[in-house]
Amino acid sequence: MASPVDMPINITGKQRVKAMVGLLKASPAKRKNILRKVARKARTVNNARRRTQKQIDGKPMASRQKGSAKMFRRLGRKLRHTATTEEAKLYFLRNAGKVAYAHHHGIGDRFNTKKDGDAEKAKKGEQAFSSAGLKKPATRAQAKKLVDSGEFRIDKRATKSGKGRIPTMRWVMQNLTVGQAGAIYRSLKKQAKEQWTVPRTSRPWLGMNNQDTEQAANIIITELAKQAN
Repeated sequence: MASPVDMPINITGKQRVKAMVGLLKASPAKRKNILRKVARKARTVNNARRRTQKQIDGKPMASRQKGSAKMFRRLGRKLRHTATTEEAKLYFLRNAGKVAYAHHHGIGDRFNTKKDGDAEKAKKGEQAFSSAGLKKPATRAQAKKLVDSGEFRIDKRATKSGKGRIPTMRWVMQNLTVGQAGAIYRSLKKQAKEQWTVPRTSRPWLGMNNQDTEQAANIIITELAKQAN
C-alpha cells in the first residue's frame, strides 16, 4: 500500500520548454517510458541527499538531538517511483511517507498519557454531592473560566466535525452545578498537563531543485533524440 504522501515531479521554466514540447508530441507509450526514467533519476537524487544528509538547498541536514547516527537510514528502502503518461512521481510505502512529511515540514509529535480526556465524561461521571453548596447553579466566574478555556464543548454529535461547540456562559450557569463546573475545569487543567508536543526540526530533503530539474529535462531531450533516430 502506498503512502498518501507523494511528490509529483514538475518540470517548469523557459529552459525546459523544448523538453516538454517534445514530450507532448511523443506517443503515450513513449511518454510514459521517458517519465519513468525521469522518476527513477529523481529517486536516485533524493536518496543521494538522504545518504549525504543534505537538504534540497544543499545545506547540511540538522543532526539528531541525541546520538550520531544518520537520519532516515531506513526510508530509502520505502521510497518508490512511478509514472503515467502525464507525470513522474515519487511516493513512500506504508507509513514511511508520514514520517518523511513530518520531518520535511518540522511537525512535532503530540503525546497523550490517556486515550480519552473528554471533559464531558467528567460531567457524566460526576458523583452526587452531599454538600448543598456544590449543588447550586454554576457561578458566573466558573462559567467564564470554562468558556475562556476553549476546551469545554457540548453537543459533539450535533456538529459535523464531531468536536462540538463552545457553550455560552449562560448555558453553563443554567445547566451545570458548582460541583460539576469545578470538576470539569479541574479535568481540563489535568488534561492539559497530560498532553504535550515534542518539537521536531525541519529537514527538507525531498523534492527537485533547479539542478535536478535541469537533469530531468536533459533526460527527456536525450531520450527523445534516441527515439527520433
